[in-house]
Amino acid sequence: FIRQNHLENIFIIGSRDVPVYPVAACLQKPIYFIASGKSSTFILFAENERKEYEGNEETKKSMEAMQSNNVKEAIWILSHPFSDESQHHLSIRLLEKFETSIVPDEIYYIYSVTLKN
Repeated sequence: FIRQNHLENIFIIGSRDVPVYPVAACLQKPIYFIASGKSSTFILFAENERKEYEGNEETKKSMEAMQSNNVKEAIWILSHPFSDESQHHLSIRLLEKFETSIVPDEIYYIYSVTLKN
């Protein structure tokens, strides 16, 4: 989906890093992962700084990642539907969802995220 829609060159943010890492592998490019606070193509379970965020904090961390990487537009890959109502100065639009998978936790919701002025 990302390649078919020419989205692979946009800054990509992944939440719930374990199920989203296969996307980085398929795209053969680093994705910014909220849990570790850095871009990578693979997961290091030994890292003590990994932390999963949910709801409001997940949205806030995504916004901070965009600001610190100086991007106004990103693709946000979640393993659950977006549910934070406050949106923290972000415009968030669902692009596609993939709710069936052989691996139960590899469910994807792909959003377009833009920082509001």
